[in-house]
Amino acid sequence: MKSKAKAPSHVNEMDAFRVGPTEDVICPSGMPVTIRERNGDDEDILSKLKDNKSTAAMHKFLAAIIVNPKLTFEDVAKMRVKDKYYLMFKSRIQSLGYEVNFDHTFTDGDEKTKTVNFDEDLSNYDWDFSKPLTEFPEENDNNFFKHRCTHYPDTLMDDTFEFELLSKKKCRMEYLNGLGESKSLKKDTGDLTINDKLIIRNFEVQLENGIWQKVERFSMFTAREMQEIRTKLDKMDKPFDLITEVINPLTGQSEQISLFLKESFFFPLTR
Repeated sequence: MKSKAKAPSHVNEMDAFRVGPTEDVICPSGMPVTIRERNGDDEDILSKLKDNKSTAAMHKFLAAIIVNPKLTFEDVAKMRVKDKYYLMFKSRIQSLGYEVNFDHTFTDGDEKTKTVNFDEDLSNYDWDFSKPLTEFPEENDNNFFKHRCTHYPDTLMDDTFEFELLSKKKCRMEYLNGLGESKSLKKDTGDLTINDKLIIRNFEVQLENGIWQKVERFSMFTAREMQEIRTKLDKMDKPFDLITEVINPLTGQSEQISLFLKESFFFPLTR
């Protein structure tokens, strides 16, 4: 009986090399994960981000770099959205550092002056989520930064959060995950409404008989109640968009952009 041939020793060495350095990360929800430094194969996945109007490439990338717990593509799609984007952010820092250099083209000015180069320090956006929620800097603190990634204000145990309006109506909705995000990305920008944020989170109201009823039309709520609902949503499920404010040095025009949308965030060039 023939014995099975063993794989060359260099194969195992290459596998070990691809794992690379690892880092323990606490997500905004409190979920602990371990990520590894990205490699060339991972960058091939990332390169598809700019071509997709879906989150498939991001989910595949995170499933590859998260080494503990080991997650499938489907597992990542069910993660809360802010956890996903924070891990994308931490992966970038782990692999490429804190400094981001990028070009931005302003809507004003002539062709020669409206494209400007900027640097941004990503450490301003980071936070140690192993610290208690009470230690997070508030608006009047010296180290407050309004675009820093924030905690989820509850634990990982619940997929939904409930609240009561001043009118005593009881409402609940899900935290946005990758599945809901994918649904919203498939809609044309011009078709999105202010209430789509609630619909994709499966917003519900409790009826008098105690049954929860899914809401897709909001005529039962007054304008003040809708303001309450949106305020609660922003507190409980605030996004992490990695926003930076850039100012045109020639015109003084200020614009806000997401660094996630800049190709140099993922693929910086040596200047």
